[in-house]
Amino acid sequence: MSAPEKASLVSALQAELNRQYDLGVMTTFTDADGRPMLSYPIVLPAPRPIIDVERLADAVLASLSMGLAR
Repeated sequence: MSAPEKASLVSALQAELNRQYDLGVMTTFTDADGRPMLSYPIVLPAPRPIIDVERLADAVLASLSMGLAR
């Protein structure tokens, strides 16, 4: 996948996270670097997952390149 295709994937993933935020499924918080982040609300005792869209895109691309995702 080329850089423009990856950028499209990152954009689509971010749009889905934004949609979930608009629906109230996601919440925001400030990370240790002071950046606003989207995450799912804390449900104790499980930790809150942090969504890194760039990393998620890399994982999707790796799966596609290995034929694991269709």
